[in-house]
Order: sequence, then structure tokens, then C-alpha cells
Amino acid sequence: MTAPMIQLRSLSRTFGTTHAVRDLSLVVPRGLTLGLLGMNGAGKSTTLRMLMGLLKPTAGEALIDGREVIRYGPELRQQIGYVPERPTVYSWMRVQEAMQFCKSLQPGWDDQTADKLLQMFRLDRRKPVRALSRGMTTKLHLLLALAHRPDTLILDEPLSGLDPIVRDEFLEGVLAGICEHDCTVVLSSHQVDDVQKLADRVAFLHEGELVLEGETQALLNDVRRMRVTLADSDVAFTAPRGTILCRRERRVSTVTVRACDEQLLRETSQQAGVVQVDTDVLTLTELFKDVVRATETAARC
Repeated sequence: MTAPMIQLRSLSRTFGTTHAVRDLSLVVPRGLTLGLLGMNGAGKSTTLRMLMGLLKPTAGEALIDGREVIRYGPELRQQIGYVPERPTVYSWMRVQEAMQFCKSLQPGWDDQTADKLLQMFRLDRRKPVRALSRGMTTKLHLLLALAHRPDTLILDEPLSGLDPIVRDEFLEGVLAGICEHDCTVVLSSHQVDDVQKLADRVAFLHEGELVLEGETQALLNDVRRMRVTLADSDVAFTAPRGTILCRRERRVSTVTVRACDEQLLRETSQQAGVVQVDTDVLTLTELFKDVVRATETAARC
């Protein structure tokens, strides 16, 4: 694993008695993309605001390129591209004025990169920001985030509310930024399939806590869904080691399990009363849903 660009160390944030983020530790190697996944209210935006230095942690620390973001925030933001969850560009500006404004704040601004993204996203320089659609506004934010050739790109729910064509165009722009500038990217979303197109690693948050994290493809290779058929509905079934979620309906137990190898399958099939064991691979969306269900349900097998 390459040297980390981003480190979260026991990061926590409370609002009154509410724990928005609790004891979160993550490492993102330089040049890789992390998909931060979770339902609305899982703590994704709070985490990214702390990573940007816009919100002070209650405990723990966030570091970018080895520097603590609260202490070095203004300096670090010169090398970070940020697309917030809600638009922040002044609505009275025209697209060209927004570009000029950001250029004046970013010493590394590159006109050639900005023009290339302007053409890719089919943005009209003369159009007022307030007249842009949701999709066009999001693409403008990505242009402004990438035009100064950042080392780190932080995207907070940028795909929410976008139609499929605009989502694809946006993702193509992100990919272009990663390939051209070797960015380290953190992308938060609850739209798992879109994240899967970009993310080298994924981290699942639920109610402010990290519940599963790892390399995207390694997790998909590691996890299986087992369908265990029992002799009758009264047979007791013990969930195997590595179980994430187990649900029972009469004679069938459906088990989502990590490290599902031949030995585990053999041990499961040899349990008393087990008639048949079938397995299926999971998509990242299915894995995400099962992880969330597991945190919300005390499932019995």
C-alpha cells in the first residue's frame, strides 16, 4: 500500500447529545479513491466537513498529506478540490465570473484545464449561475474544484438528484481529473452503483460508525450470500463464522457471510438438518443493503 494522503484518527463529532461521527479511523493511500457510503444521516457530510477543516472534531484528528487540517486548513485548501453537497457559488454571477473569482483565489489555477472541462460539460460562460439546472450547477462545481489541479478531491453527495446521463458525464469528469492529476479522491454517496465505478476502496458508515471497509473488489470477492435449505422449519441452524446478516424464513436461512471458502461451505452443509447449500455473488449495492440491515436488525437463524 502506498503512503497515505488522507488519515482519519479516532475522529468524532457530537452535536449536543447526538453522535454524528463516532471514533472513525480511515486511511486513504495517495492516488486512490475511497467511496464513503451510507444512508442519509450516516455521518458522511460531517466527516467530509471535518476533513476539509470546516468543522472542528469533538475528538480525534484528520490529516491530509501528513498535516492536521485544523492547524493547516487554509494552506491545505490550496491543494484540495471540493464539491459540497449544496451549491456555494454566488447565484448572481455568470459562469465566467465564477471561474474568474475562483481563479483569483487559487494560485494553481490552469486555464487550459478549465477550458477543457467547460467544453466537456457544455457549460455556457455567459449563463447566470441561477439559471443553471441542478446537473449543470454540479458540473460547474466540479470544474471549479479541478481547474487548479488539486492533489486531493473531496466530493460530498455530488450525484444526488442528477439524471443518469448527467451522472455519467459528471463521473467521466471525475475520472478525467483522477487520470490527469493523479488525485486522491473521497466520494460520499448513497448511490452505490455509481461509486463502484470509481472507488478503489469503500467504507460503509451507519449512524456515525464505520461498519465495513476494504478494497472494493476484494470485498466483493470475499463475501457471498448462502441459501441454506433445512429439512423442516423446526431445525435449528447456527450461522457460520463471518456472518454479516442471517435471515430465516421457514425452511430457508439466507446468510451473507465473509471469507466464504470451501471449508466454510463444507462445515455449513454438515450441520444437522441441512439439506442443501447454494451460494451467490453480491453486487456492492446488495452488500451495502445487507450491512445496513445487519446494524438495524438482530436477525435470528
